[in-house]
Amino acid sequence: MTFQIIKTKVIDSTSRRVGRQFSENVEKLYNLAAIKTTGANFVYYLTDRLQTQIKKSTINDSYRNVVIILTDGYLELSMPNKQKRSISPEALDLNRFCTDGNAAIFTYPTNTLGLTYKNCEIYLLEFNEKKSGEGCHFKALQQWWTNWIKTMEFSNVNNGFIFRKRAATDLTKKDVQGIFGL
Repeated sequence: MTFQIIKTKVIDSTSRRVGRQFSENVEKLYNLAAIKTTGANFVYYLTDRLQTQIKKSTINDSYRNVVIILTDGYLELSMPNKQKRSISPEALDLNRFCTDGNAAIFTYPTNTLGLTYKNCEIYLLEFNEKKSGEGCHFKALQQWWTNWIKTMEFSNVNNGFIFRKRAATDLTKKDVQGIFGL
C-alpha cells in the first residue's frame, strides 16, 4: 500500500512517536484500501523510486534504510480496461506449489532482476491468504516473495521478513517495534 524509508535513532520519545504515527497511518491505509482496492504498484516502486530514496551513512550520520510493505501477498495490477493482471502467481500455480513444492513454476518481474539493495532492509506485514487458498497459499506466496526479494539482495532477506496478518493493529505495531528494536 505504501512505503517509507525511515531514519531511526532509538530513543524512548522516538519509540512513542513512531508507535503513535504507525497506528494512525495503518488506520488511514485500511480506510484508503477500502475505497481504492487496486493496491500499490510495488514493481514500479522497487525499480523507479526506491533507488533515489536510499540514504548512505556518513562519518557523522548513520542511516538504516527500511522498506515496510503492508500487503496480503497477492500482487495484482488494475489495468485501464478494468482487467486485473497478476504479478504474483495465480491461484493455480500457488495450489500446484502446495502439492509438489516446486518453486520453479514461479516467474518474477523481469524489470527488477539485477537490482541490488544491499544497504536496505525490507519487511512485509499483514500477509494473509485468501479464503480460497487457506492452508496453502501463505506457504506458496512466502516462497515466491522470498525468492523474488532474494534476487534484489536486500540485506535482511535471509532473516524472517514476512509477518502474517495479526488480529489487531497493536500486534502488528509490536512487529514493527521489534523490527526497529523499540
